[in-house]
Amino acid sequence: MSFINNLNIIQHHNNEIHKNLAELYHTIEERIKMLEEKEKDLCKREEELNNKIKDVQDFNKVSIIKSQDKKISHLERRLSQLSIKHEKLDKQNKKEKKTKKDKKTKKEKKTKKEKKNQQAVPKLEPPPIPVPPSPEVSETESDEEFEVYVKKINKVKYYVSTNNEVYTILEDEGIGDCIGVLTKNKLVKHKTD
Repeated sequence: MSFINNLNIIQHHNNEIHKNLAELYHTIEERIKMLEEKEKDLCKREEELNNKIKDVQDFNKVSIIKSQDKKISHLERRLSQLSIKHEKLDKQNKKEKKTKKDKKTKKEKKTKKEKKNQQAVPKLEPPPIPVPPSPEVSETESDEEFEVYVKKINKVKYYVSTNNEVYTILEDEGIGDCIGVLTKNKLVKHKTD
């Protein structure tokens, strides 16, 4: 009996160990399932986070692209404004150059005409007429010769003295009143009160 008792006791212990092992196995399996579920959840979260990161990066790319696009469009507008201003300035410069060129050619033509007139006039002009000095002139001044020549100023003929005083020509070709001074080939008339 004692052998049977011992066997019974051993079997009972084996049953309990088996029962405990079965419970332990069962709890370990539940924990494995729970951990697998947590792993799946973590994988899902990781995937969601990766997707969010991708979305944020895409959004950043899009926002960067949009901001760059805005900058580009602003620069294009500015460039078109500057090109319009540049074209206007070019046109204005061309006009100024053209007017300067025209003025220069006109001046050259005038100077050529004046030179021709000056060269032609002395040939046609009578020799300078000596004018007797006025009684008010001192003796040193009366010793100097007073000469005049004919010059056409603004389409009118005048006598011009060697000291550039301009006199009218009388009907008898005599020297009239002094009306002004010739400066830089222009008649500057005396002020009359």
